[in-house]
Amino acid sequence: MVSRLIIQRQLSCFDVPVLGSANGHGNLGNSFYFEREEMVEMDEKKAKHHWQIAAIKGNENARFNLGCIEANNGNMDRAMRHFTIGAKCGEDKSLKAVKKGFTLGNVAKDDLLNGISQNLEAEVCTI
Repeated sequence: MVSRLIIQRQLSCFDVPVLGSANGHGNLGNSFYFEREEMVEMDEKKAKHHWQIAAIKGNENARFNLGCIEANNGNMDRAMRHFTIGAKCGEDKSLKAVKKGFTLGNVAKDDLLNGISQNLEAEVCTI
């Protein structure tokens, strides 16, 4: 059993998500999914939960990560929706995923063009 002090020490490495930080939730999601810290075991469910909160708060990288999870699980419609939203907010990795989705037939041409134009115009994104 991991002590409470160790958990608090680990969380201090991130923006504390309890305060509502999108980056904090994104970092915790990364930690749970990519096992960045020694004491944090991989937990896709927790990672997805923190990425969802971060994405709602406007973290485009978390939105991209959610798209990747959905694509890996075979949910291409949901994945492309995440990638399209991320692309519209200026996330270049999401834009590349939308372009690839278009070539594979998972994204409509209108969605691709809309994503590209909004990606170019994106300075600040609020979801």
